[in-house]
Amino acid sequence: MQKGFYTYILRCADNTLYTGWTTDPDKRLITHNAGRGAKYTRARLPVELLYTECCADERTARSRECQIKAMTRKQKLKLIQESGKMKLVSWNVNGLRACITKGFYESMAALEADIICLQETKMHEGQAEIDMPGYNQFWCSADKKGYSGTLVFSKQKPLSFTTGIGVDEHDHEGRVVTVEYEGFYLVNVYVPNSQRGLARLPYRMTWENAFLIYLQSLDKNKPVIICGDMNVAHEEIDIKNPKSNRKNAGFTDDERECMTRLLAAGFSDTFRTLYPDKADAYTWWSYMSGARERNIGWRIDYFLVSNRFMPRVASAEIHPDIIGSDHCPVSILLEND
Repeated sequence: MQKGFYTYILRCADNTLYTGWTTDPDKRLITHNAGRGAKYTRARLPVELLYTECCADERTARSRECQIKAMTRKQKLKLIQESGKMKLVSWNVNGLRACITKGFYESMAALEADIICLQETKMHEGQAEIDMPGYNQFWCSADKKGYSGTLVFSKQKPLSFTTGIGVDEHDHEGRVVTVEYEGFYLVNVYVPNSQRGLARLPYRMTWENAFLIYLQSLDKNKPVIICGDMNVAHEEIDIKNPKSNRKNAGFTDDERECMTRLLAAGFSDTFRTLYPDKADAYTWWSYMSGARERNIGWRIDYFLVSNRFMPRVASAEIHPDIIGSDHCPVSILLEND
């Protein structure tokens, strides 16, 4: 394992768990097994390294060490069990600066994600201090200030990252960030809204065609994960009142057909694949008429994956209890290869 800043958990011979931090986990394990570790490990040889967590710097590693030490044994064992998986979260925050004042950091800490994808940040990098230690940040902001915007936080440094889809007509609104990892591409997207009166539906259709071509080009190289606010409730089960919304933005036949076409091109809707009949599961609610309290919502936030990648999806969740936006976060858990 390369050197860095790591929090770790060892299991001692008497089955106790020991937490610490180090810049070299392999060397630290050798040290403990040689009886030169902490005083209460010397009589409990051998020790086994069960968990490591890479941190951004020494301060973060020390802080994380304290957090893990405060956990119960059961919580530590669960952390070890989940360490072989990767958790991804997606959330339209409807203004990141506003969301920060509504518990954003606390909500993200509770979800403990490896990668966090945000949409509608409505800001440029540097407009506010974003306190997310341990995460690399990858921004895509609109030319127009206070509009649109996507952002990826990733604990693991990706192989590469790009913004946009390579079509100038569509690459000025901050709608797409793509990060490449060893086993997949991750595309964080904020799909254009067709707007009131469907004023922007023709542009939306043009955008959808270009976006599909972009995804297919990536999928030829390695599997793709697509996440974000896709601004469409695909099936009637994905919206509370399908009949009365049939001609409204986000539920027109044209928009729904675009999603059908995308899935037919070799992608799976993770949540609907795992829960084909689960109703009343929504990710967006109007601020009007107490819609969220009454659960009158739409499912318009997704994690899609290449069909061949679907077996790695261990779970897909919606988190309606997390507030701070008119959307709620969605997440998936990936099994390792």
